[in-house]
This record gives sequence, structure tokens and C-alpha cells, in this order.
Amino acid sequence: MRASKRMRAAVLVGAVAFGALGGGVGVASGGAQAQARVSGPGANASASDPTQGIPSDLIGLVMASMTIEEKVGQLFMIDTDALEHGVRADDRQLGISQAQTDNLQRYGPGGIIMFGGNVASASQIAQYVADLQAASPIPLLIAADEEGGTVSRLTAAGVDEFPDMAVIGATGDPGKARQVGETIGRQMAALGFNVDLAPVADVNTNPANPVIGDRAFGSDPALVAAMVAAEVEGLQIEVSATLKHFPGHGDTGSDSHTGLASVAHDLDRLRAVELVPFAAGIEAGAHLILTAHVSAPAIDPSGVPATMSRALLTDVLRGELGFEGLIVTDALDMAAIQDYYSVEDIVTGCIDAGVDILLVPHDFHAAYDTFVALVQSGRISEERVDESLRRILSLKLSQIPGFLGGLSARNVEATLNLQLSSET
Repeated sequence: MRASKRMRAAVLVGAVAFGALGGGVGVASGGAQAQARVSGPGANASASDPTQGIPSDLIGLVMASMTIEEKVGQLFMIDTDALEHGVRADDRQLGISQAQTDNLQRYGPGGIIMFGGNVASASQIAQYVADLQAASPIPLLIAADEEGGTVSRLTAAGVDEFPDMAVIGATGDPGKARQVGETIGRQMAALGFNVDLAPVADVNTNPANPVIGDRAFGSDPALVAAMVAAEVEGLQIEVSATLKHFPGHGDTGSDSHTGLASVAHDLDRLRAVELVPFAAGIEAGAHLILTAHVSAPAIDPSGVPATMSRALLTDVLRGELGFEGLIVTDALDMAAIQDYYSVEDIVTGCIDAGVDILLVPHDFHAAYDTFVALVQSGRISEERVDESLRRILSLKLSQIPGFLGGLSARNVEATLNLQLSSET
């Protein structure tokens, strides 16, 4: 082995060991209060940054070390019911169990979403999050819907309570939206969360809308856009922001939790109203966008919801709006999806459309097994999985302190071997 190979190998091993041994940044070192944070997502590297000197395509090396099963697992974000039982059971867990540890090791989901039922106190949820991170082969995205106002999951943990965003929007001051984002982001990060499934980027143009209402900043696209961009900037000082619900759920007359909703407008109307806040949020650097289970037949005559529409997700969101971050579905156990599509149709529809993360399928084990089989059969190519996996791991590398230290020993060893073999 040439000296340069030894040096690069030593750098990789040393960086991983630094994180794993709690050298200031390691998620895997445990103890929710002990995790030092970088200054925010994408913060500039410093002399103490353990990623300095690591091969430029570290993500590629990690991906090359992974099996198909491990890759597929990363494309799921599940709740703790699924982690405990495999399916939704509505008995929210308050701490890690052996079953959860075993399932983290077996399935390796990319993320966990927490709900209010998971939260009893700040110390409890912080320890739960730290325990999940310590048990996971690859560090997790840990998310919650912390919008402020009606949808607030972390109140019991002491996250500040805010009025509905319509009240913030009515002030006309984007600075107040930024303050909301800064406060929520800082407090979520202190608990170990790294993703907020907020802000709501919907324009509330339909007073009869049963699901958005005062969760939105208002009914004026320009006002909502300014507020959304400001909140994204505030949140992303500490955590990743998620624009929702693309392409807009503000002018629907039904709730996708209970059935398929539809938007009758054509693309010109969406460009003038619904898409304006999403464009502003993308410009502000939002890391994720969450899809709506809303059909737009004037844009995609197939009638499938946006979550499964290539015309909306790939052509409009990726192509026209230029979004390069993660596309995550709304919860796949909602009636708009669960009542109309088979597990195979859900997986293929979402992945073909351009989705990166499948959120809360009703039966996670069935969805995972189906996804793996579809890749093994060639129906979904491994290259397509890798497209999403690269986005996911890249966000984790930039957003999760001690990402390298949080990799399992198996992944570290395989990655190192690939690095060495590539240089022989």
C-alpha cells in the first residue's frame, strides 16, 4: 500500500473513531445533552471538522458498501408504532425497547417521525431520540410536525407555543415568521430533532377547506411566500425545514386524511397562486418538500394524487421549480392513498413519480418487503434507488453532527475496504 493510501485510510478511520468515541460531535456517543452542534445545516468546515480530508465522494463510498436491503430502508421514514410492531397501532411509545432496537438493526429506516403521544417531557423525548440514534446502523432523520399553533407535537417537551400561522401572517411582518422558525428550530435541535415538517406553504384560498385553514399564513400568495421564506431561514439555522403540502392543499374541499382531494386548476393558475410560496421556500433553501395526496387532473389527467404524479413531482417540482432537495410523501396511511392503492402500487407510484422518502406506510414491513422485491426483480432499478439515497445521505452528512461516527462498524469497515481497493 502506498503511503498516500495509508494516509487516506487513516484519515477515514480516525474521523469515524473521533465521532464514535464522542470527540465533540458524535451522535452515536449517546446522552442527549452531550451532543455539540455545528452552527447549522451546511455550516462551513473548520479545523476540527472530522470530514476534512475524507474522500470527496464519501457518500458514494458509503452507498457502495450498502446492500439493496439497506438502501431501501433508508427511503422510509416511519413512526414508532411501525418500529415496535411493523404496523400502525396507535399506542405511541415513550422509550426504546428491544423490539425497536431489533427492527432498527434489521430494517434500517432512514428516519423516524414523532407524534405528540411520544412526548411526556423534554428529558424523556431527548433520551428517546438519543437512544434511537445510538441503536441505528446509520444516523436517523428525526422529524416532527411542529408548525406552531394547531399542529404542535412537542408542547409537552417545553417547545414554545405560538398562535396559528394565520395570526403571524396577519401581522404582515416576515420577521415574526423568522422568529417562530428560529425559536422552534433551536428548541427542536436541543431535543435531538433534525427535521421540522413545517412550514405550511399552502395558500388558504378556500374558506371551506377542512384541513388547512389557519395553519396557513393567509390567502395572498405574495404574503404567504414572504412568510414561508422567512420561517425557512429561521428554522434552518438549526434544523431542516419542509415545505408542505405540494402542489398546494389550500383550495380543496375535502381532507386527504379521509379521502382523495382534488384541485381543479390548471398549471397557469398554480404558477400564479399555489406555487408562489413553494418557489420562495425553494429560493430560501428549504431542504425538503412534502407532497399532498391531492390530484390535479388538469395537469395530470391520470387522476393520481400528487404524491404519485411524475408530471407534478418530476416535471414541475424538479424541472420547472428547480428543487434539488428531498421529496417526502405525506403519510401513506391516509385514506387518500391507503383506501385506493395496493402496497405495490403505492411503492412504484411514489418512486416512479420522483419521491425520495416514503412516510408512514400503514404496514411498514409489507411496504419494505415489497420495495426490496421490486428492486430485486428490476421493476425499480437500483440506480433509481441510489438517486434518492444520495440525496438522503448527503442531507444527513451536512445536518447530523457526527454522521461518520454514527455509522455502524459494518458500514465503516466496508467503506474503508472500498476506499483501499479502489486505489490498488
